[in-house]
Amino acid sequence: MIAFALVKRPRPPRALRAGVAAASVLFALVLGGAVMAAIGVNPLGAYAALCRGAFGTRYGLSETVVKAVPLLFCGLSVSLALRMRLWNIGAEGQYVVGALAASLVALGPPLPGRAAYAIVMLAASFAAGAFWAGVPGLLRARFNVSEIITTLLMNWVAIHLIQFFVYGPLRGADGFPFTRPFPPAACMARLGWGRMHAGVFLAAGACALLHFLLARTTWGFEIKVIGDSPGCARYAGMAIKKNIVAVMALAGGLAGLAGLCQVAGVECRIPREVFAQYGYTAIILAWLARAAPFGVALVALLFGGLLTGGEMIQIELGVPLSVINILTGSILIFLLAGDLFLDHRVVTRRAARGTEQ
Repeated sequence: MIAFALVKRPRPPRALRAGVAAASVLFALVLGGAVMAAIGVNPLGAYAALCRGAFGTRYGLSETVVKAVPLLFCGLSVSLALRMRLWNIGAEGQYVVGALAASLVALGPPLPGRAAYAIVMLAASFAAGAFWAGVPGLLRARFNVSEIITTLLMNWVAIHLIQFFVYGPLRGADGFPFTRPFPPAACMARLGWGRMHAGVFLAAGACALLHFLLARTTWGFEIKVIGDSPGCARYAGMAIKKNIVAVMALAGGLAGLAGLCQVAGVECRIPREVFAQYGYTAIILAWLARAAPFGVALVALLFGGLLTGGEMIQIELGVPLSVINILTGSILIFLLAGDLFLDHRVVTRRAARGTEQ
């Protein structure tokens, strides 16, 4: 009887991994094109309209950058955890509690000026996200509870928590499921180009700082060693448990800043649907970028264009928004499949006669 098995390959070169990522995106585009053709839409025309809507106009480019900001923060959050082989599936919930914390500051007692609002709202949103991810980190470090399960479940707690405030204590006087607008001093400064806001600079600074921490500091080296070889890290005396909690807390804080930028930079209040799947999309971003901060920034810009262009083809061509969701989901599926065969090869073996059923 012939049996199939996966055998680990030697580490493939970076160029080959980049080729697999590009092929994954290409296959996803082909799948999305097949879906469009099935509903009577010309795929080439739709993709041309998508690119034009995302990058071909001044307005489209500004909207692409606006959507890339929360994607970048959430992508950095997931990427940081991946450096230690931790799976932060809760960036969505951390983004939501960050938005809620910033909003509670904005709608609370008045503060003396824009600078005070900026500092307190930033600290509140970061702390809320850090707490929301730090709890699963602590459970993983102390009791070896899977962070995949705990971060995922806490997403739903965060979503229902913010809905409670939007439909309850923070509901606007007009009765609609929105909070009342923030005071002008609590809103991020606009840059005079569409809806672009000062959060763009905050996101760029966070990306550069995280790159420096991971690439140029002892702490960044410890994270890499703990992720690659916990046994070696333990032998070297590295504080594995403390670093797990610290990494998860910092990752959550970054996702919390995404919520700050969305409510203070774009909406200037909490809308009913503040959660926009940025945290889940960030998993694909981090995987495509191989957890590299500047790579996450590039992929976030591309996915921001995908979201902006998706809205354009929905309006112009009547393409359902679900097609864009098919694209993003299939990119991850093809990427995971490509990585499996990149890191392993399939071999055939003849099973022993005594093991046959």
